[in-house]
Amino acid sequence: MKVLVVDDDKNIVSMISDFLAIHNMVAIKAYTAEEALKYSKGPDIALIVLDVNLENASGFDVCKEIRTYSNVPIIFLTAKITQTDKILGLGIGADDYLTKPFDPIELIARIKSNIRRNMSYKNDYSKDMIIHGKISVQTKSHSVKVSGTPIELSSTEYQLLIYLLKNAGRILTRHELLVNVWNSENYTENTVNTYIMRLRDKIEEDKNLPEILITIRGEGYLLKSNLLKDFVKFFTNLID
Repeated sequence: MKVLVVDDDKNIVSMISDFLAIHNMVAIKAYTAEEALKYSKGPDIALIVLDVNLENASGFDVCKEIRTYSNVPIIFLTAKITQTDKILGLGIGADDYLTKPFDPIELIARIKSNIRRNMSYKNDYSKDMIIHGKISVQTKSHSVKVSGTPIELSSTEYQLLIYLLKNAGRILTRHELLVNVWNSENYTENTVNTYIMRLRDKIEEDKNLPEILITIRGEGYLLKSNLLKDFVKFFTNLID
């Protein structure tokens, strides 16, 4: 299994590479933004570990560029620890973040968790196509369209959307979403809130007045079901 490791500090890249090797994973090493973009398009990259502060570029910009052609999981390494920076990183398409200095064992655990989660969602849904109102998902390619227009989702955003689609019409608590989408104790309910906001920004006409993914105060979130619409359509066809 290949993990792309991007950092302009060769000592950090070497250290991460050694720990990956211990856990039977292969590190693809990159030290610049150009190398990161080049190698990220290579075959079989299961995850990207990306430093936010590269020497001549921002990891945020690299992440945004990668998200135009790939939804491979991305873990940010960052010396910045403000909540704003964390939300920004998640908002532009990252799946996780770890602040420097970090425990290599924790990084490996997060790498495994993100890869496992991504692979489980690739194999979990048997349908080739999911259609829910104006949302359509090609599960084999992970491509998503809203009203026929393609949208770009990070790996975690995609996994969250799939779980919501599979449970449409049912109120989902933040804890349930954490357990079933993130499957880790390294996250909080604020993580769920951030991703819900990002998803609304991409699937709703007005994220401030959501009509598809709504908040049930004191309970959690609900992706509206198509059942009522389908029943009305079926009944109308009978009359016709």
